[in-house]
Amino acid sequence: MPKRLITLVLFCVLSANVWRTHAQSNTSTWSVDYFNNIYLISPAVQSQISSSPHFNWGSSSPLPGVNADNFSARMNSSATFNAGTYRFYLLVDDEARLSIDYQPVIDTFDKNVVGQVQTIDVVMTAGIHQIQIDYREAGGNAYVYLDWANTAQANPSVSFLSMTPTPLGTPAANPSSVATPASGLVTITQEVSVPAWTAQYFNNNSLAGFPSAILTEANINHNWGATVPVNGVSADNFSARWTASAVFESGTYRMTVRADDAIRVYINNQLLIDRWSGGVGSPSTVEFTSLAGTQNLVVEYREDLLNAYLEWKLERVLQVVPTPTPSGAGAVGVPVETGATATVTAYRLNVRLQPTTDGTVLVKLDRDAVYPIVGKNADGTWWQIRINGLDGWVYGNFVTANNTANVPTTSALGALSVVVTATQYLLSTKTTVNLRSNPSSSSAILATLPTAVTAQIVARNATSTWYQVIYDGKVGWLYSSYVNVTAPADLIPIGG
Repeated sequence: MPKRLITLVLFCVLSANVWRTHAQSNTSTWSVDYFNNIYLISPAVQSQISSSPHFNWGSSSPLPGVNADNFSARMNSSATFNAGTYRFYLLVDDEARLSIDYQPVIDTFDKNVVGQVQTIDVVMTAGIHQIQIDYREAGGNAYVYLDWANTAQANPSVSFLSMTPTPLGTPAANPSSVATPASGLVTITQEVSVPAWTAQYFNNNSLAGFPSAILTEANINHNWGATVPVNGVSADNFSARWTASAVFESGTYRMTVRADDAIRVYINNQLLIDRWSGGVGSPSTVEFTSLAGTQNLVVEYREDLLNAYLEWKLERVLQVVPTPTPSGAGAVGVPVETGATATVTAYRLNVRLQPTTDGTVLVKLDRDAVYPIVGKNADGTWWQIRINGLDGWVYGNFVTANNTANVPTTSALGALSVVVTATQYLLSTKTTVNLRSNPSSSSAILATLPTAVTAQIVARNATSTWYQVIYDGKVGWLYSSYVNVTAPADLIPIGG
């Protein structure tokens, strides 16, 4: 064989061996492209190589030249898998889409699951697979965490992201240490809703090792008695951890827990309640102050023997000025008893201090609750109702009003009174989108806007992820991803 041909054959064999060795190794290198928009629209303004898909930028920019908010990123890597079923874990703020071999398997876009661990089991063939994360950040904290493990492993190593905490005020030693309301103020509480919890159950009472079950739960109040909490976990000597994120307004909050056997609660990595060593069945209450923003909640529970239950409640503590009691029938500006009633038709209805969608929420009412009507606003779109001596406003579309002929007008505000702006800002819808009562995808739907509709902008939220608009005589909120705005967001006033 000619020498040149021998050299060529040896080169091909060696090249093939080098390629085979690389293909069978597990690649941990990720290429990341950043875009100064939330739609992954080119060109990329920065790129980097990372050793893992673990990023926690907090409220800072990922790299020089990249926005701290309103940016997106595409992360790519190749990894070699043995054949088997793998569980993928994705934890992000704000939203991401995980694709394997360019097929989406987890998608949190527009799902309102910020800060909640998303999992999926995927059957993988042996060989190299392409892993891609499409990520977008609207405002506030920003992080991405991806990991996976073969479900056949007895104790797979999967860590969780350590997130930069949102500022939290110092908890009071006990509720009595909170300042007494000033004279004339009434203290009320408003329950804080949590969209969903990620629950991890361990078949031991020390939260050790890998959880035997991971699932999503609507709430964490349980009374298991002497039965098992979930399949695969014993009725005794088990433990559990729940994690979630909730949007807090600035103010004072009250948390109450009770458990058999043990419980502890963290907010943004700060231990607020610790009943891990004793106090079975005794309630614990703590009041604390919080800044506005998304707070990360962790509740840990331990069951030793016999009965098992967990009770958890979080409320916002508000101090409001009550409506004066009428001094006489027909007194000017003072609500009177009218004989009219309002029956709640919404699943949960906000009662507000003013007849506007940005009025302070006093309490939340359940469906079918009935309260007396004492007044209405100028155009009859809101009803003023009385709840245990306190008067508040409910939107007329969410109640059934009866006997309203004698209801007086007690507020000069009309439905569009929130619109006070010298400059008119407009937006147009990119697709069909729901108009909601509050800047949250879990709030009530007021109307549905079709594609290519123009609406006047009233305000925006602090992160410019929602816009308050007027549409068809209604004032509500649209999610920013579904609209085109005619002005820079920082020119539009913050409201709501």
